[in-house]
Amino acid sequence: MTAADIFDVVTGKSKKPVLTKLISETEMMQEKDEHPLLFIMNCETAKEMWDKMLSIYEQKSATSISLLQEKFYSYVMDPVESMAGLISKLENLSKQLAQSGEPISDSMLMTKILMTLPDTYKHFYSTWDSMSSENKTLINFTSGLIVEESRQTQRHDVQRDIAGSAFSAKKSYGINKDKHTKIGNSANQRNNDKKPGKCNHCKKPGHWKRECRIFLKEQKERNKS
Repeated sequence: MTAADIFDVVTGKSKKPVLTKLISETEMMQEKDEHPLLFIMNCETAKEMWDKMLSIYEQKSATSISLLQEKFYSYVMDPVESMAGLISKLENLSKQLAQSGEPISDSMLMTKILMTLPDTYKHFYSTWDSMSSENKTLINFTSGLIVEESRQTQRHDVQRDIAGSAFSAKKSYGINKDKHTKIGNSANQRNNDKKPGKCNHCKKPGHWKRECRIFLKEQKERNKS
């Protein structure tokens, strides 16, 4: 305000002649905030303007803190979110609250992160709870979570490979089983196609004389001679 030559207006040394300059400066603020001139356009004095703007921005600040706190405490981890992403988002909210005068302790931040973890991290939760208090630092906490996430990813990949191998083996077994069944059915069909009784020429079962290979061969040789 001193640089803009309007501080004297607020203190009361200057009144109406400089009031238009204060309004002009406020108009320039419109580009950074939402219609601030509308809040003070009906004020009679600079002090009235100042008190009204101060009240409005204090209310905005309190609302902003409440929204940040609500966002921090109600945050839930997304199923596809990485551990690094979860930690980064909650740390960022914690820093914003600290800058607004509502700091979040490391202990509270770690507790909040633990509350958002899925059931697969129960082992980590027990391990962390059994650690000594001097080792329960935010750095150890975050690095431990990232290592645990890597382990779970590896276990998931191994289980997926095993399941894929089992499926392939089962599929291969089914194909071979169908193949053997078809072969068996074909053999049975051939057996069923055999004629009952014996051949009158070679005396072997399963065909008649007119189909006998020996008879046909002998007949062919006689015709040649």
